[in-house]
Amino acid sequence: MEGLASVVTAKTIMTLAEILFILLGIGLGLTLLNRSSEVIGAAFVGLSMLAFGVGLFLAVQRRGLFMGVLQLLEGVGLRIAWLQKREDKLRALDEAISRFYTQDKRGFALAFLFFFLGWAVESVEVYLILYFLGQPIDALTAFALAALAVFVKSSTAFIPASIGGQEAGTLVLFVAFGYTEETGIAFAMVRRLREILWIALGLLALALENRRVYETQPYGRPPG
Repeated sequence: MEGLASVVTAKTIMTLAEILFILLGIGLGLTLLNRSSEVIGAAFVGLSMLAFGVGLFLAVQRRGLFMGVLQLLEGVGLRIAWLQKREDKLRALDEAISRFYTQDKRGFALAFLFFFLGWAVESVEVYLILYFLGQPIDALTAFALAALAVFVKSSTAFIPASIGGQEAGTLVLFVAFGYTEETGIAFAMVRRLREILWIALGLLALALENRRVYETQPYGRPPG
């Protein structure tokens, strides 16, 4: 139960930190562009609504998310035997989640801080990519571009691997900030190659770990 509770709370806190990061990027972007951008303004409204939704979800978690769902289903006459048999476990899960939010506020604050810093590191990547592409860039612009690029990627999550959507959104974003289309395309391709490399390294590490476990278990060793 503690493991599942940590997954739920971590995902919620990570999303809250992501929303704050993007909202700061939107506000900074409006300031840097010195004009009211309809695209960025619409993104700000959308993120505000998402922030409200996540905040509401957080409030529901504190009151008992899983038992609330179970009671809602029973209230409409839908009884699921698999869930009813696990009512005690669901109640314990709700209590673990609620206990974290109410009794470990320091842990919540630290988790939020480190998640936010993790998102903010995106701006370092943006700065370095543009720097090595020979394009003018400063810290504030890098932060705004990083935050808005995260928003673009999140908005295209319904597309498998965000293929095409992420690149198109990045191109529009860079043009809005005064960069050329070539720079936007080059940046998008570098980030896509970085993602592919990172995934490949992860798969390689997983394969090596599985091989190590296989070879260290007596029953897994090949004969002879």
